[in-house]
Amino acid sequence: MPNWRGPKTTALDAAPPFPTELRYLWTWFSEHCFGLQAGGMAVPSVTWEGLAAWCELMDIALLPWEAQTMVRLGNVRAAELSKPSQSIEASNGAAGPHRTGGKKHRGDHPR
Repeated sequence: MPNWRGPKTTALDAAPPFPTELRYLWTWFSEHCFGLQAGGMAVPSVTWEGLAAWCELMDIALLPWEAQTMVRLGNVRAAELSKPSQSIEASNGAAGPHRTGGKKHRGDHPR
């Protein structure tokens, strides 16, 4: 193929290997995230109350450090999902300067 330079590397390529001892906790976290309640425009996050309800429904007794880890992972997840996407901003002009109120004035139109 012309101009092919091999596979692209990502930040995950430099990441340490996944700790297999914690696979069960990641699985529980992923399952819990499928049921997160969305409210408004904010990204849903893991709450203590939601985690307690999920544990009761699933009949899982989390150790304190496991519960704390799941809530912290939920906060990291929400923060990452809240970051604006460069491709969306570039395509709709959201990153550019804009007028408040959304109205254009006569002088703003090209002649």
